[in-house]
Amino acid sequence: MRALAAPFVLALLACACGTEKEVARPAADATVDTPSAATRVFAVSFFRLGITRPDGEPTTEAWKQYGFNLDGVCTSAADSESSKGTCQRIAGSEADTLTDGDSCIDNNFGSKLIPMIRALDPQAEVKIGDGIKKGALTLIVRVSDMPAGAGPANGQLFAARARGSGAALDGSDVWDIDTTSVVGGDLGKPNATLTGAVTIEGGKRVWSGTADQLALPAVFISGARGVIAVSGARIDIDLDSNRGTIAGYASIGSVKSVVSGVLANQKLCPGSALYETVMTNIGRTADMPAKLPHNPAEPCAALSLGLGVELVGGSVGNVVPTPKPGPDPCAPDAGPKDAGGETGGDAEAGTDADAATDAATDAEADSTVTDAAPDSD
Repeated sequence: MRALAAPFVLALLACACGTEKEVARPAADATVDTPSAATRVFAVSFFRLGITRPDGEPTTEAWKQYGFNLDGVCTSAADSESSKGTCQRIAGSEADTLTDGDSCIDNNFGSKLIPMIRALDPQAEVKIGDGIKKGALTLIVRVSDMPAGAGPANGQLFAARARGSGAALDGSDVWDIDTTSVVGGDLGKPNATLTGAVTIEGGKRVWSGTADQLALPAVFISGARGVIAVSGARIDIDLDSNRGTIAGYASIGSVKSVVSGVLANQKLCPGSALYETVMTNIGRTADMPAKLPHNPAEPCAALSLGLGVELVGGSVGNVVPTPKPGPDPCAPDAGPKDAGGETGGDAEAGTDADAATDAATDAEADSTVTDAAPDSD
């Protein structure tokens, strides 16, 4: 097994690994923007991870358009190489690791992790969208007391799935909230809240919500469970186009925790060479400090994240229990692998780890991932 098998394993994080072809998605739901509604519900129907631009064009530069300037620093490729004005780039990381996207956007999730996925499955975004249609979890933003014009309007974030056999994505869906998104099964006690307001920008109404700390359900990573603890979180929703952006930065430890669970489902466990390689490579993507502002004397310890989202309307239903997980595949006495129910962005996931390793070896020559360990042929 060679160290560069890691890219294929990371491809498992965001694809259902099926054979579905891209199909036309419903147009944005015009009823989402009803200024007279006191409470508004926005469901993510499609995630732009950085594989495609907002118009759907695939490009390696797409990640540059998703996110915000989280740290207030514009970092060029030259600045990245010397860690100018930022935390210290991790030893062994690529020279451009700290480089920003358009308008100084910070998005290393799109810049460094998504290329590994894109190289092996260019249709990963489509497959996640198809999973939502089939009943997988997605994100719901509920905004209370939405004003007709500009004004304050706070929001809540949930993991939810459309009631029934799947999602129509036409504004008619009832979205049942996963119990992990609330405290004690109480819809009035969400785990993730945002302080928000509607502003008028260039004649358009935009809702923006922020949170110093936000429990972001990892539903945009296929096969993942739980949340990613995001700092400096910001969610913007253009109420005219029904498109938005989710951004923030997460500790490398939080990212690794979610990825570890996905790897476990593939019987890739701590201590194995491939598992450790993936974790090392994730550590090398850090571009943010544990807490802003940057300290040039400290190593970077967090990963910036920016997601583009397309939204439809609907209504909130009941709080429903999370499907019971299967046994831990990495436990010493673990039996046969059991996926244990539907997970984020993927209603039909499942890829054999041996096949993953074989395919990764075939893809080795095209990989740009830095080895974390010597080859062990």
